[in-house]
Amino acid sequence: MDNQHACRNNILFPCLVEEYIDGVEFSVETMTIDGRHTLLAITEKLTTGAPHFIEMGHAVPARVSHEEKTAIFDEVQELLDAVGHTFGPAHTEVKLSSKGVHIIETQTRPGGDRIPMLVDIATGCNIYKIMVEAALGRPVDLTATRSKAAAIRYVNANIGMIERFEGIESVKAMAGIREVRMLKEVGTYISELSSSLDRVGYVVAEGDTVEEAINRAEAASRRINVVINNVENHHV
Repeated sequence: MDNQHACRNNILFPCLVEEYIDGVEFSVETMTIDGRHTLLAITEKLTTGAPHFIEMGHAVPARVSHEEKTAIFDEVQELLDAVGHTFGPAHTEVKLSSKGVHIIETQTRPGGDRIPMLVDIATGCNIYKIMVEAALGRPVDLTATRSKAAAIRYVNANIGMIERFEGIESVKAMAGIREVRMLKEVGTYISELSSSLDRVGYVVAEGDTVEEAINRAEAASRRINVVINNVENHHV
Protein backbone atom coordinates (compact mmCIF):
# COMPACT_ATOMS: atom_id res chain seq x y z
CA MET A 1 0.00 0.00 0.00
CA ASP A 2 1.51 3.33 -1.00
CA ASN A 3 1.79 6.19 1.50
CA GLN A 4 -0.80 8.34 -0.31
CA HIS A 5 -3.44 5.59 -0.10
CA ALA A 6 -2.60 4.97 3.57
CA CYS A 7 -3.06 8.64 4.37
CA ARG A 8 -6.45 8.71 2.70
CA ASN A 9 -7.59 5.85 4.91
CA ASN A 10 -6.31 7.44 8.10
CA ILE A 11 -7.75 10.92 7.85
CA LEU A 12 -8.59 12.45 11.20
CA PHE A 13 -11.97 14.17 11.23
CA PRO A 14 -12.83 16.81 13.86
CA CYS A 15 -15.51 15.78 16.32
CA LEU A 16 -17.13 17.04 19.50
CA VAL A 17 -17.35 14.81 22.54
CA GLU A 18 -19.54 15.81 25.48
CA GLU A 19 -19.98 14.25 28.88
CA TYR A 20 -23.27 12.46 29.47
CA ILE A 21 -24.89 13.88 32.59
CA ASP A 22 -27.16 11.56 34.49
CA GLY A 23 -29.80 12.72 36.93
CA VAL A 24 -33.22 14.35 36.67
CA GLU A 25 -34.04 16.96 34.02
CA PHE A 26 -35.94 20.17 34.69
CA SER A 27 -36.59 23.43 32.94
CA VAL A 28 -36.52 26.79 34.66
CA GLU A 29 -39.02 29.47 33.63
CA THR A 30 -37.85 33.00 34.44
CA MET A 31 -38.70 36.60 33.64
CA THR A 32 -36.06 39.29 33.51
CA ILE A 33 -36.83 43.00 33.81
CA ASP A 34 -34.06 45.63 33.99
CA GLY A 35 -31.49 42.88 34.49
CA ARG A 36 -33.26 41.39 37.49
CA HIS A 37 -34.21 37.73 37.13
CA THR A 38 -37.37 36.37 38.76
CA LEU A 39 -38.11 32.67 39.07
CA LEU A 40 -41.64 31.91 37.87
CA ALA A 41 -41.50 28.12 38.07
CA ILE A 42 -39.36 25.03 37.82
CA THR A 43 -40.86 22.45 35.47
CA GLU A 44 -40.51 18.72 36.01
CA LYS A 45 -40.00 16.65 32.86
CA LEU A 46 -40.84 13.16 31.64
CA THR A 47 -38.60 12.00 28.78
CA THR A 48 -38.02 8.86 26.79
CA GLY A 49 -34.67 7.14 27.03
CA ALA A 50 -31.75 7.10 24.63
CA PRO A 51 -31.14 7.83 21.87
CA HIS A 52 -33.79 10.52 21.29
CA PHE A 53 -34.75 11.73 24.81
CA ILE A 54 -38.14 13.02 23.67
CA GLU A 55 -40.17 15.01 26.19
CA MET A 56 -43.48 13.24 26.79
CA GLY A 57 -44.69 15.28 29.74
CA HIS A 58 -44.16 18.26 32.02
CA ALA A 59 -45.45 19.25 35.45
CA VAL A 60 -45.47 22.49 37.46
CA PRO A 61 -44.31 22.87 40.16
CA ALA A 62 -41.40 20.44 40.05
CA ARG A 63 -41.02 18.18 43.05
CA VAL A 64 -37.72 19.52 44.37
CA SER A 65 -36.61 20.52 47.84
CA HIS A 66 -36.12 24.13 48.89
CA GLU A 67 -32.34 23.61 48.78
CA GLU A 68 -32.49 22.11 45.29
CA LYS A 69 -34.75 24.92 44.07
CA THR A 70 -32.31 27.52 45.41
CA ALA A 71 -29.31 25.79 43.84
CA ILE A 72 -31.04 25.50 40.46
CA PHE A 73 -32.10 29.14 40.39
CA ASP A 74 -28.65 30.34 41.50
CA GLU A 75 -27.05 28.54 38.53
CA VAL A 76 -29.63 29.92 36.10
CA GLN A 77 -29.19 33.49 37.35
CA GLU A 78 -25.43 33.21 36.90
CA LEU A 79 -25.92 31.92 33.36
CA LEU A 80 -28.37 34.68 32.39
CA ASP A 81 -25.98 37.30 33.77
CA ALA A 82 -23.11 35.74 31.81
CA VAL A 83 -24.97 35.90 28.49
CA GLY A 84 -26.14 39.47 29.13
CA HIS A 85 -29.85 38.74 29.31
CA THR A 86 -31.51 41.88 30.67
CA PHE A 87 -35.13 41.71 29.52
CA GLY A 88 -37.77 39.11 28.75
CA PRO A 89 -38.50 35.47 29.50
CA ALA A 90 -36.01 32.63 29.50
CA HIS A 91 -36.45 28.88 29.36
CA THR A 92 -33.39 27.12 30.74
CA GLU A 93 -32.96 23.35 30.81
CA VAL A 94 -30.90 21.85 33.61
CA LYS A 95 -30.08 18.47 35.09
CA LEU A 96 -29.76 17.79 38.79
CA SER A 97 -27.29 15.01 39.51
CA SER A 98 -25.31 13.81 42.49
CA LYS A 99 -22.64 16.30 41.43
CA GLY A 100 -25.00 19.28 41.54
CA VAL A 101 -26.79 21.43 38.96
CA HIS A 102 -25.72 21.24 35.32
CA ILE A 103 -26.88 23.72 32.70
CA ILE A 104 -27.92 21.97 29.49
CA GLU A 105 -29.12 24.91 27.39
CA THR A 106 -31.06 28.16 27.58
CA GLN A 107 -33.33 30.09 25.24
CA THR A 108 -34.46 33.67 25.82
CA ARG A 109 -38.09 32.88 25.08
CA PRO A 110 -41.01 31.16 26.79
CA GLY A 111 -40.89 27.37 26.92
CA GLY A 112 -42.74 25.22 24.44
CA ASP A 113 -45.05 22.24 25.00
CA ARG A 114 -47.69 24.44 26.69
CA ILE A 115 -45.34 25.17 29.62
CA PRO A 116 -46.54 28.81 29.83
CA MET A 117 -50.08 27.46 30.26
CA LEU A 118 -48.91 25.15 33.06
CA VAL A 119 -47.19 28.08 34.79
CA ASP A 120 -50.33 30.20 34.47
CA ILE A 121 -52.56 27.46 35.89
CA ALA A 122 -50.21 26.73 38.78
CA THR A 123 -49.12 30.25 39.74
CA GLY A 124 -51.40 32.77 38.04
CA CYS A 125 -48.41 34.28 36.21
CA ASN A 126 -49.26 34.74 32.54
CA ILE A 127 -45.88 34.91 30.85
CA TYR A 128 -47.18 36.45 27.61
CA LYS A 129 -49.19 39.13 29.40
CA ILE A 130 -46.19 39.98 31.58
CA MET A 131 -43.98 40.26 28.51
CA VAL A 132 -46.29 42.73 26.78
CA GLU A 133 -46.96 44.86 29.84
CA ALA A 134 -43.26 45.07 30.69
CA ALA A 135 -42.38 45.95 27.10
CA LEU A 136 -44.93 48.79 27.24
CA GLY A 137 -43.33 50.09 30.40
CA ARG A 138 -46.26 49.23 32.60
CA PRO A 139 -45.71 47.99 36.15
CA VAL A 140 -45.90 44.21 36.45
CA ASP A 141 -46.39 41.99 39.47
CA LEU A 142 -44.44 38.73 39.28
CA THR A 143 -45.82 37.40 42.54
CA ALA A 144 -47.74 34.13 42.29
CA THR A 145 -51.46 34.65 42.88
CA ARG A 146 -52.39 30.98 43.23
CA SER A 147 -50.83 27.76 44.48
CA LYS A 148 -52.02 24.90 42.33
CA ALA A 149 -50.41 22.39 39.97
CA ALA A 150 -50.64 21.52 36.30
CA ALA A 151 -49.34 18.75 34.05
CA ILE A 152 -49.25 17.81 30.39
CA ARG A 153 -48.98 14.28 29.06
CA TYR A 154 -48.67 13.23 25.43
CA VAL A 155 -50.79 10.52 23.87
CA ASN A 156 -49.15 7.26 22.78
CA ALA A 157 -49.92 5.59 19.47
CA ASN A 158 -48.85 2.55 17.48
CA ILE A 159 -47.08 2.82 14.14
CA GLY A 160 -49.40 3.07 11.15
CA MET A 161 -52.09 5.19 9.50
CA ILE A 162 -54.50 7.04 11.81
CA GLU A 163 -58.09 6.04 11.05
CA ARG A 164 -59.82 7.83 13.91
CA PHE A 165 -59.54 9.03 17.48
CA GLU A 166 -61.79 7.69 20.22
CA GLY A 167 -62.50 8.98 23.70
CA ILE A 168 -61.68 12.66 23.19
CA GLU A 169 -65.08 14.01 24.24
CA SER A 170 -65.23 11.81 27.34
CA VAL A 171 -61.73 12.94 28.30
CA LYS A 172 -62.76 16.59 28.03
CA ALA A 173 -65.48 15.90 30.61
CA MET A 174 -63.06 14.42 33.16
CA ALA A 175 -62.33 16.36 36.35
CA GLY A 176 -59.45 18.79 36.12
CA ILE A 177 -58.91 18.55 32.36
CA ARG A 178 -58.05 21.95 30.90
CA GLU A 179 -57.10 21.17 27.31
CA VAL A 180 -57.14 18.25 24.88
CA ARG A 181 -55.55 18.57 21.46
CA MET A 182 -54.57 16.18 18.70
CA LEU A 183 -51.47 17.21 16.77
CA LYS A 184 -51.99 14.76 13.90
CA GLU A 185 -54.94 14.42 11.56
CA VAL A 186 -56.83 11.34 10.45
CA GLY A 187 -54.97 9.85 7.48
CA THR A 188 -51.55 10.74 8.85
CA TYR A 189 -48.99 7.96 8.98
CA ILE A 190 -47.42 7.60 12.41
CA SER A 191 -43.82 6.43 12.36
CA GLU A 192 -41.52 5.44 15.17
CA LEU A 193 -41.21 8.16 17.80
CA SER A 194 -37.89 9.82 17.03
CA SER A 195 -38.57 13.54 17.64
CA SER A 196 -41.09 15.81 19.32
CA LEU A 197 -42.69 16.36 15.90
CA ASP A 198 -43.85 12.73 15.95
CA ARG A 199 -46.09 13.20 19.01
CA VAL A 200 -49.77 12.60 18.29
CA GLY A 201 -51.56 14.78 20.85
CA TYR A 202 -51.69 15.87 24.46
CA VAL A 203 -53.83 16.44 27.52
CA VAL A 204 -53.38 19.26 30.06
CA ALA A 205 -54.76 18.79 33.58
CA GLU A 206 -54.79 20.76 36.82
CA GLY A 207 -54.88 19.68 40.43
CA ASP A 208 -54.43 20.84 43.98
CA THR A 209 -51.11 18.95 44.08
CA VAL A 210 -48.63 18.04 41.36
CA GLU A 211 -49.37 14.37 41.97
CA GLU A 212 -53.06 14.95 41.35
CA ALA A 213 -52.40 16.93 38.17
CA ILE A 214 -50.04 14.25 36.82
CA ASN A 215 -52.43 11.43 37.67
CA ARG A 216 -55.31 13.21 35.93
CA ALA A 217 -53.25 13.94 32.82
CA GLU A 218 -51.94 10.38 32.61
CA ALA A 219 -55.38 8.83 33.13
CA ALA A 220 -56.86 11.10 30.46
CA SER A 221 -54.12 10.43 27.92
CA ARG A 222 -54.58 6.67 28.37
CA ARG A 223 -58.31 6.97 27.63
CA ILE A 224 -57.69 8.40 24.18
CA ASN A 225 -57.58 5.60 21.61
CA VAL A 226 -55.66 6.20 18.41
CA VAL A 227 -57.16 3.70 15.98
CA ILE A 228 -54.55 2.48 13.50
CA ASN A 229 -55.46 0.43 10.40
CA ASN A 230 -58.67 -0.90 11.95
CA VAL A 231 -56.70 -2.14 14.98
CA GLU A 232 -57.40 -0.25 18.18
CA ASN A 233 -54.44 0.96 20.17
CA HIS A 234 -56.28 0.75 23.48
CA HIS A 235 -54.52 2.23 26.50
CA VAL A 236 -55.40 0.61 29.79
